[in-house]
Amino acid sequence: MSSTDFKKRFDELIEIGETLTSEKIAANPGIRPNLKKWETQCQIALEKAFGSKSIFLTDFQKVTKDFILNYHADYGLPIMDAAREELDLGEKSGKLDEIDKEIKEAKAEAKRRAAVAETKQWGSVIELIDMLREELKRRSQVDQDISEIRKEIGEVSKRRIFGCAKCGNPYEAYPPDDLHDTVALQEPSKKNAESVIKIVHDCLICNHPIILYWYRRKPAFAFG
Repeated sequence: MSSTDFKKRFDELIEIGETLTSEKIAANPGIRPNLKKWETQCQIALEKAFGSKSIFLTDFQKVTKDFILNYHADYGLPIMDAAREELDLGEKSGKLDEIDKEIKEAKAEAKRRAAVAETKQWGSVIELIDMLREELKRRSQVDQDISEIRKEIGEVSKRRIFGCAKCGNPYEAYPPDDLHDTVALQEPSKKNAESVIKIVHDCLICNHPIILYWYRRKPAFAFG
């Protein structure tokens, strides 16, 4: 499937999921059986788009395991939304590759023109300088665009999305620093964590405390 097809499929599943929230099920219990089918389709889409070991698929599977069926769409939808945004970032990364290619081609063309200019009159040389000046202005703007896109990708890649265990409201969380970049909802064991930073968030909707444990993984050593 192309990136466009994946995004279309995720949009469809998100739209379906919005009709299967706990609030909608409470109003119409007859739609509850559709949740299982929706969960299966979401997991298939996540695996095809990101692989069987992706964090999105792992988080979605955890929702189906740890929460009551009626609330699976409430907690699963934020994960599907985050995965949909990740597909957009993939397209932006592809745009970076295209821009880099254009820059290389522009440099090669500038060198070719410089070689031709050596055999022409001074008037042609001046014309070439003006063209290169405009090229440098354009390249400066391109470099700025690349920097902004890379910054955006870097920030979003650190983001984690969770759902309040009480009301289901989604919220975003970011690592406190570059070392403690792994997060858990329960305090990790000393076997796995080198150091832990505990951060408490209050849900913006119901003020329910949400505790996150950001930790630095212990390095794994292989013997043999």
